[in-house]
Amino acid sequence: MDILFFQPAVISDGRVSYSAISNGLIALGMYLKQNGYENRICHFNGTKKLEDFVEEKIREYNPKYIGVNLTWHMHCDSAIRIAQHARRLNPNIPVVFGGFTASYFDREILEYAGIGDLTIIRGDAEEPLIEFLKTGEIPNSNTSFVKDKKIIRNNLTYVQVELPRVRLYYPITELVDRWEVYLERNQIRTSVPSLEDKVGHNTAMGEFHLYVGKGCRNNCYYCGGGRDAHKIISGRNKIQFRDVEDVKADIEQLVIDSVKTFYIDFDPYPEREFYLSLLKRLSPQNARLMFSAWCGPVSSEMLDLIDKKFNGAEIVISPETGSEKLRKELISRGYGKPPFYSNNNLLEFFGQLQERGFRAMCHFISGIPEETEEDRRATLDLAKEVKRRYSNVFTKDYDLAIERNLCAPPLYIEPCSPLQRTSSIGFRDYLKPEKVPILSPESVGQSSKFREVISRGQDATT
Repeated sequence: MDILFFQPAVISDGRVSYSAISNGLIALGMYLKQNGYENRICHFNGTKKLEDFVEEKIREYNPKYIGVNLTWHMHCDSAIRIAQHARRLNPNIPVVFGGFTASYFDREILEYAGIGDLTIIRGDAEEPLIEFLKTGEIPNSNTSFVKDKKIIRNNLTYVQVELPRVRLYYPITELVDRWEVYLERNQIRTSVPSLEDKVGHNTAMGEFHLYVGKGCRNNCYYCGGGRDAHKIISGRNKIQFRDVEDVKADIEQLVIDSVKTFYIDFDPYPEREFYLSLLKRLSPQNARLMFSAWCGPVSSEMLDLIDKKFNGAEIVISPETGSEKLRKELISRGYGKPPFYSNNNLLEFFGQLQERGFRAMCHFISGIPEETEEDRRATLDLAKEVKRRYSNVFTKDYDLAIERNLCAPPLYIEPCSPLQRTSSIGFRDYLKPEKVPILSPESVGQSSKFREVISRGQDATT
């Protein structure tokens, strides 16, 4: 095996959650495979102790390199534990980190982990990683590592101008270790680990995150995957979609490989031309679709196509606030998700979902900077109206609790988000998922104080 990848999970109070394999890791594995490099993605699923799991997989595959995916910040602790234990088992196997969070916190990880021969590939990893695997020498671009007790950071000279074409020509079992176990995982999917019992969402049957593209045009104040974050972390400054035919082929292959629910979390343009083109070419599939609607309500045309091509759908939407005034203000400042839509537009959209028998998740946020008590009341009033009129839209076979699907969790501050970049919140704050910085609902109405705190560089969680 040329390289063995590990996908961490959240380990909290003896429970495992958020074990989805990131889109980027799937894309990287596909790219390496097409270029002749054997690799497997091992997902931690909690059936064993983390250290026992790592040892078992290294013995099974005997890799030349070990890759640890650190895309999502809630995996900081488990990713480092995986790397440390791999080094204890065999210090001769080089360990490589990659992903958004690893790229952003590269210095901090190298200082904290204390792992010899640890290399972090920042940004897009396809070409730098192939160079590393081919030559055995750390590439001169996109890499961070320790040499002579000093941290070396090579420049981001490899920046993708277009996505490499990849396609699942082979069974997914050739790429993902214990594929059947991965599809059958029954865990919590949430970006707020400390509140997963209240606002987390259960994983759907046979759920798989579909790789569609990279980038974003927005800069949401809490999000670590916005436009500026992509520029900082990878050097990319434009949105890139995969080839429509490749995505279509992947969907058809994955249904053969027993995927029952496709989760698409990529929606940068409100026109949604890519998805309209994809759906028109796609034949009817024996699977459901979950679609994260970053750009607001989905058009009737697209909903009709989804209805024809999938066995039901669930739309995830985040108006952020029920206050139309605040929603407009966030968009005007560049911290919201355009285009603006009214509360009536949102209610009409849920009505369309109800007519088609579709389901939804609707996320508001408590603790938005400059949110007033009046704004918060507007959110509560809108949520109550949504629940009164469309309760059946927010109940699902695998997650019946309405309040888990129609909710307003506290503001959650992600690495490289505008809020994190203007605060003193750092890498060590993300090491324990249950203690990840959030802005509590009790601080609503104190947003001016919050802005003062972050402008002084103090801890925003206070």
